Amino acid sequence: MVTFDLWNTVLQISPRAARHYEQEIERVWCEQVALWPMRHDLARPPVPIAQAVADTLRLVREHACEGKGLSIARRAGMIGEATGRIPQYQRLERALERTLRGLPVRIAPGARALLEELSRSGVQVGFVSNLMREPASVMRGLLAEHGLLRYADALALSEELPWAKPSPRIFLHCLEEAGTPPNRAVHVGEAPEDVEGAVAAGYRRVVRILRSSPGPESAREGGRRYPCKTEVTSAAHLRDLSMRLLLEEGGSARTRPRTPGRPRPTP
Repeated sequence: MVTFDLWNTVLQISPRAARHYEQEIERVWCEQVALWPMRHDLARPPVPIAQAVADTLRLVREHACEGKGLSIARRAGMIGEATGRIPQYQRLERALERTLRGLPVRIAPGARALLEELSRSGVQVGFVSNLMREPASVMRGLLAEHGLLRYADALALSEELPWAKPSPRIFLHCLEEAGTPPNRAVHVGEAPEDVEGAVAAGYRRVVRILRSSPGPESAREGGRRYPCKTEVTSAAHLRDLSMRLLLEEGGSARTRPRTPGRPRPTP
């Protein structure tokens, strides 16, 4: 099995668009919270909306650093409690979806061809991603819109799980969903937490997609040496990867080919 990170690995937006997205997400939260009805049984003075939103979004980032996921519903509940308002989750989700759909998202060069090659070869594919801003349902819709959801045998999205990268639990959840042991899996991602989490989960190989030109790299990430059973290699882009790189050493990531015409499981 080969699992992939999503943002900045399979899906890309420009740095400028990413900064704009961050600002828009905070603005949408504040705008939506202001529309929520006030509670009548306030136990303490409400926190200003902008402060409650900023505090909660910061907590999401802190939780992710600790390997913990925090759902949009929980975030809404926390903000509602702080501001003395009753969350309107469905309306919030639609607003967040409109914000994401307004982004110039593109598929990373080489991603579709690589996923197609893996699929044709009978190799299971999974997506493991930290969703810091968007609901998991919205990400599934985006993947379907770009024709990528059909490649997924398993998904592990932090917004709907109690874990986030670098916790190995989110990687193991994806593998368990596909019925694949870690020592037959390869992970491809661009962040240190991709390497740390996949190694801790016991993956056979980790491929780091670098944002700069690749060079010789030992199995070391963030000053930490990993067990020799896991090989950490690097590449500049997904288009630089090949089936040989992903599946070498006895085809450790390969699974039995699917019966022709058999559909992939619905995530």
